[in-house]
Amino acid sequence: MNSLFTLCQISKYRNQMKNKQLLCVLFPLLVACTGQRHQQQVSSESIIEEAVRKGEVLKGEIVPIDTALFRYAYRMRVQGDKAVILDLHNADYYYHVFTYPDFQYQSSFGKRGEGPGESIYAANIRFAGQDTVWVLDDGKGRMYQYSGIAGGKTPKQEKDFRRGESVIMMCR
Repeated sequence: MNSLFTLCQISKYRNQMKNKQLLCVLFPLLVACTGQRHQQQVSSESIIEEAVRKGEVLKGEIVPIDTALFRYAYRMRVQGDKAVILDLHNADYYYHVFTYPDFQYQSSFGKRGEGPGESIYAANIRFAGQDTVWVLDDGKGRMYQYSGIAGGKTPKQEKDFRRGESVIMMCR
């Protein structure tokens, strides 16, 4: 009789635990769903429409900039009076040359693309002299040497190597 009473207590305890577990899962879900309010989306068109409806005059101005804008500046190498910045997500060029330490823009090189001399995924850059750099394109498995990165010049691609043992030079 005692064992039957104990089994009933255990069964009752299990049911209570199941109910508590179910409540612990459902309660936050119910609170999250019922407490959610509809947020109004504001777009630039609705702002303009509202301004026109009120009779406001909208003005704009062109602001000139004298620098390159980066989307994801990933690496920077400095040598002497030059700094080269690798921007992974720029639309046109991966590498941008600036004077150092005042960072005045000079030029860009390392065109993005899949054609000859273009890069798919720029990964690294190293100086190989005052006006010469080596760049690594992991996407194509190639290394390119650019010369003439001095002020105001457009750098020229001089050499193009398949990646192999020469990569050791880039990793040091």
